Amino acid sequence: MKALSSIIVSGIIGMSMITSASAAVIFSESFEEPANTLDWQVYQNFGNWAATSGAGIEIQQSGVAVNAHTGNQYVELDSDSIRGGTNNSSNSSMTTKLNLGAGTYLLTWYYQPRTDAKNDNIINVFLDGASDSIGTNLLTSVDGSQPATWTKITSSFSVDGSDNLYGLTFSAGGDANTLGGFVDTVSLELTDRPVPVPEPSVIGLFGLGLVGLGVLRRRKERI
Repeated sequence: MKALSSIIVSGIIGMSMITSASAAVIFSESFEEPANTLDWQVYQNFGNWAATSGAGIEIQQSGVAVNAHTGNQYVELDSDSIRGGTNNSSNSSMTTKLNLGAGTYLLTWYYQPRTDAKNDNIINVFLDGASDSIGTNLLTSVDGSQPATWTKITSSFSVDGSDNLYGLTFSAGGDANTLGGFVDTVSLELTDRPVPVPEPSVIGLFGLGLVGLGVLRRRKERI
């Protein structure tokens, strides 16, 4: 399972790898672009996201069912088949592609259920490497038992760099009745990444070079 494997410490071209704190937001999404001209509309492609199962990606304007967590738009993935949707199951998935180097990451997003039913309004989140099928590696799952307000959901994971292209997928589950959980304000942060440090052999060669310079300097001083 490449996507969620631990960071591998290995020698690369005379260098070894250690982890070092270097927090940086590398991806963020609040579903504001493109602007939805209707109160709600279903898309097969929305910004950097593609519908990978179900009727499509339903974008709602703030206030249609709930107020957006950020801006004026948010996602519902138990999507209706009209206004751009397909006749597939209303429970839908959306995927975006990310280039991730070796390191540890923190995924943050906000969830709000539309109903309060346990095992309904499910949102599953997956991270899959290029060699995996979509929906292989589950990061986290929430359902309607969450509070009826926007709730911050976080997941920490590591990748070892064996894949570079990853698919981040949000997928609806539970009753397929067009009443699903809401998603907004997605952010991915790199929290730790490997940094190269010289291996002992490299350090030894560097030390010999310094010694040589010292000897040469002393010889010049005697002249």
